[in-house]
Amino acid sequence: MTGIGNGPKIVFEIGSLRITETVVMGWLIIVAVLILCLWLTHDLKKVPEKKRQVVAEMLVNFVNNMVKENMGVKMMKYAPYIATLLIYAVFGALISMIGLRSMTADINVTATWALMTFVLITYNKIKANGFKGYLKSFAQPVAFILPLNIISEVATPASMACRLFGNVAGGMVITGLLYG
Repeated sequence: MTGIGNGPKIVFEIGSLRITETVVMGWLIIVAVLILCLWLTHDLKKVPEKKRQVVAEMLVNFVNNMVKENMGVKMMKYAPYIATLLIYAVFGALISMIGLRSMTADINVTATWALMTFVLITYNKIKANGFKGYLKSFAQPVAFILPLNIISEVATPASMACRLFGNVAGGMVITGLLYG
């Protein structure tokens, strides 16, 4: 198992492209999730007859309810995105339980997710309030708070990336100590 300070190992190279453990773990998770989804959704019925369909429906309902409660009904179009992040975060963290390097212990993964999410949030703010409204919101509730609101906006993706990375990296250190 690779230590946190060393970063992910380079598994192989294709020309000048270096494929790291993070990428390989991502591919493994994609394959595992694909197989799980195919198995859970095989031979679906209108009225569930098998436990796996009930489990699949419970998972979908869990994500849908989470999105409705936290983002509102208008944002249900983001349920698949939220489900994807949730699945990859869980699988990406749990893969370290079998001695493999966690995909989410790579700051590049969590930073990418944070930036994608930040762009979606900003897009929706601009869509809801217009560009002028978005800019005006930085001076709310009073104008002198503008610099703090700008710093807060810029810090959001960094905060999102570092929280998940820190939790998973810390868990990976503990797992490594237990295995040691």
